[in-house]
Amino acid sequence: MASTFTDLGLELMATGENAGTWGTKTNANLQLIEQLTGGVLSISIAGGAGNQDLTIADGALTGTAQQRILEFTGTISGARVIRFPLLTETFYFIKNGTSGAHTVQVKAISGSGATVTFAADDKGYKIIYFDGVATNTGAFEVPLTTPSTVTETGTQTLTNKTINASQLVDGSIATAKLADDLVTLAKMAPGTDGNIISYDASGNPVAVATGDAGQVLTSAGAGAPPTFEDVAGGISWVTTPKTSNFTVTAGEGYFINSGSALTVTLPAGQAGATFAIVDYARNFSTYNLTIAPNGSEKIGGIAQDATLDVDGQAATFVYVDGTKGWVNVQNQETQVTGTPPFLQATGGTITQSGNFRIHTFNSPGTFQVTKLATQSPAPIYNIVSYAVAAGGGGSGGAVNNIHTAGGGGGGGYRGGRNQPVDSYTESPICASSGIPVSVTSFPIVVGAGGAGGCATTRGASGVNSSFGPITSAGGGGGGAIGSPGAPACRAGGPGGSGGGGSSQVAGPGGTGNTPPVSPAQGTNGATGSDTPPDVRGGSGGGATVAGSSGSPPFNQGAGGTGAVVSISASPVGYSGGGGAGGTNAGPKAGGAASPCGSGAAGQPATGTFAGINATDNRAGGGGGAGASPSGPPTNNGGNGGSGVVIIRYRFQ
Repeated sequence: MASTFTDLGLELMATGENAGTWGTKTNANLQLIEQLTGGVLSISIAGGAGNQDLTIADGALTGTAQQRILEFTGTISGARVIRFPLLTETFYFIKNGTSGAHTVQVKAISGSGATVTFAADDKGYKIIYFDGVATNTGAFEVPLTTPSTVTETGTQTLTNKTINASQLVDGSIATAKLADDLVTLAKMAPGTDGNIISYDASGNPVAVATGDAGQVLTSAGAGAPPTFEDVAGGISWVTTPKTSNFTVTAGEGYFINSGSALTVTLPAGQAGATFAIVDYARNFSTYNLTIAPNGSEKIGGIAQDATLDVDGQAATFVYVDGTKGWVNVQNQETQVTGTPPFLQATGGTITQSGNFRIHTFNSPGTFQVTKLATQSPAPIYNIVSYAVAAGGGGSGGAVNNIHTAGGGGGGGYRGGRNQPVDSYTESPICASSGIPVSVTSFPIVVGAGGAGGCATTRGASGVNSSFGPITSAGGGGGGAIGSPGAPACRAGGPGGSGGGGSSQVAGPGGTGNTPPVSPAQGTNGATGSDTPPDVRGGSGGGATVAGSSGSPPFNQGAGGTGAVVSISASPVGYSGGGGAGGTNAGPKAGGAASPCGSGAAGQPATGTFAGINATDNRAGGGGGAGASPSGPPTNNGGNGGSGVVIIRYRFQ
C-alpha cells in the first residue's frame, strides 16, 4: 500500500514503503510539524479586489498554508479574500500587516462556511479556527481578549490614543454627562426646510410636515400631532386638473379632467375640514368619480363610497362628526348619487374597457372582492368572466440524429363569459357562464412554463393555473429523441394539451384535456412519424386544434391552434402547441409556430439547434429541438410559456 498525505501535507508512510528513505521522509515530516506548530510566514496579498488562494504541499515545506503564524503584507486597493485549502480542523495566528483602507476576508476554498473579516481599519491580530466540516469548512475568530470598552463607572486604562466607536458601550454616555446648552444647531441631524419638531405619543421627537403657504399650525389635542391646515372655512384650489387617482388634502379644491373612471380617497376626518370637487372635463356621466371614505368613516352618514356621475357636477364636503362624517354642502346641477351600484375589487394589473374592469395576473396574487353590486338584478352583476391558462409544456431534447423532437403541449385553457352582461369575443371552448363571487379573497395561481428537455430527456410539463373553482392543467412535455435514452422519453406527456411524440420509433403524442373537464381545456399531441429518411416529430396540441404529425416528405408538424379571446379588450391567442424540431433529412425547417396561441416554432436543423422558448403569459408549448448527425451532440428543447389569469366584470 502506497504512502498517503494528511490534509496539512504530512506523509503517512505505509508499512514496507520508502526503504532507504524513511529517515529523510521522517525529517521532512518533522520539519513540517515544526512549521505547523510554530512556523512564521509573511505573505504578500497586494492588489485589487479579488481572491488569493493559499496552498498545502504534500511532504514539502513550500506550501503557504503550512505555517502556524501568517502575516499578510502589501498594499491593497480593494477588498481581498484569502482562501485556505482546508478540509481539516486546525487554527492559525494571523496578522493583518497590509496597507490600504480595505477589508481582508479569511475563508475556506470549498463550501459556503463561515468567514472572518479584518475591517478596513483593523491592522491587528486574530486567532482563526477552521472547523473542518466536510466540504463546508467554516472559519471562526477566537477572541484574543475581552474587548475593552469605556463605561461611566470604575477605572479603565486606555491603551489606544484614540477612542473609537467599538470601545464605547451602547448608551454609555448619559444625559447627565452632557453639559447644558452643549448640542448646537449645527450638531443636529439635517431635516426638511419648513419642518417643525414635535413629540409623538412615546415622547420621541418627530418632524411635523411642512405646510403650504397661507396655512396655519393646528393642534389636534393630546395624543395627536399638530398639522398645517387652511384657515377654517377656506378652500385653496389646486389649479392643475387631476387625471389619475389621488388622496384629498383637507382645505383643497380639485378640478377633475379624466379619460377614465377615477377614485378619490378622503383624508382622516377632523371637525370643520373641507374639500371641493369640480368636473373640469364635464364627463362624469361617462367616467364616474368614486369618492372613498378613509377607513371606517362615513359619507353623509353611510359607511360606503359615494359617486359623482353627472356632467359638470361639483360638490363641497365638510366633515361634521362620527355620525354623519363627510357631508356634501354644495350640489351643483345634481345630488351625489350614493354608493356605486356595481362590483368592486382589487388585485393584479387593472385596466378598463368601456364599462368593464379587467384584472390581469401575470404572476400569483389575490383577487379581492371588496363590495358586491346592488344594481338590479344584482346577482347577474356579481358574476365575473374569466380566462385561466396554465403554463405550456417544454419541448423534447435532441441528440445528433436524423430524428426530431416533439413540440410541447399548450397549457390548458378554460374560459367563461358572463353572457347576460358581456359580449366580448370568446373561444369556442368557452363556458357559457362566469363565476359567482362574494366579498372575500380569491387566491390566484399562475403556473410556470415547463423546462425544455435536455438531450434525450422529454420536456417538463407546465404548472397548473387556478382561480376559484377553475383549475387549468399544465401542458404536456414534448417527446425527446430516445437513442440512447429511455424509450419512455420519446412519448409526449399528458396535460391540458398533450406534448408531441418524437419521430424515433414513432413516439405517441400525449393525451390532452387531462384531467378531463367540460368544455375540454385542450387537445392531444401528435404521434411522430418514423419512416427514414422521412422522419417527422409530432407537434404539441393546442387549446382548440390537436397537434400535427406533419406531411411527407419531411414537413414537420406545426403546433396546434390555441384559443383566441378578447377578454382583455383586444384579440389575444393563448395555449398554442409547440412545433416539432427540424431534421437534416430533407428540408431542415422545424414545425411552424401554432396559429393564434403563441406556441413556439420547432428549431431548424441548421445553425442553433436548441429549441425555441414560448412567450411567457401566453401559455404556449416550447418548440422542439433540431437534430442532425453533423450538428451538436446534444440540444435542449424550448421552454413552455408561463400562464395567465384574467378576470373581467362590469363596474359602471
